[in-house]
Amino acid sequence: MRTPSLPRCHAIVLVAGAGRRFGGGKLTTCWRGRPLVAWAVETALAAPVERVTVVTGCGADAVEAALAPWCCDRLTFLRTAQWSEGMGRSLSDGVASLPPDWTALLVVLGDMPAIPSHLGAAFLLGVLGGAPAALPSFEGRDGHPVALSRTFWDRHGPTTGDAGLRRALASQPGVLRLPTQAGGVRFDIDSPADLDRLPQTHAGDRRGGRPVTSQAFVPPTSPLTERPR
Repeated sequence: MRTPSLPRCHAIVLVAGAGRRFGGGKLTTCWRGRPLVAWAVETALAAPVERVTVVTGCGADAVEAALAPWCCDRLTFLRTAQWSEGMGRSLSDGVASLPPDWTALLVVLGDMPAIPSHLGAAFLLGVLGGAPAALPSFEGRDGHPVALSRTFWDRHGPTTGDAGLRRALASQPGVLRLPTQAGGVRFDIDSPADLDRLPQTHAGDRRGGRPVTSQAFVPPTSPLTERPR
């Protein structure tokens, strides 16, 4: 059953970086039987969006090949030649590829494999309900993924990288922060040691078995928690 899409809602997965602190090849490293990047793509595909755009750059061929089993009619790839300019450039290129009438955007980072896949829907609904942006809060600290409204992007987006996005979210009134017990919203993979340190409980909502490209959309309640297995 395909996820019912919210009109004019989209997702972008940022996977263009070189992962130098990891030593290269981070996104295609196997974690729990699948490439690391696949977990982020599953998070995006589980959200009620019309399309998921994966923005690649360094190692694009390898990343796209690793994601071949997840390809579907909702998944598209965009290669950015300016990936070395940082996350802000990759995000801007991804947004520029969206239909001009988009209203809400879910931004997912490719090196965060432990985000419960149902969370994106809550943040998109928050934006559609009038919030300029919506994101999870874990132990009082902002996490990912982040949903942005078109108004927020037009005001802050074109020059916004990861640090710039944090500053914009901190200064923007009305941002919706939904508390969650899922520590995976704060956990990213920087080095090979992080793969071993990742607590099992952070991935309580992650799926085993075949790649997931759709699921029934059931708006979660707040506060957000990891769903029991």
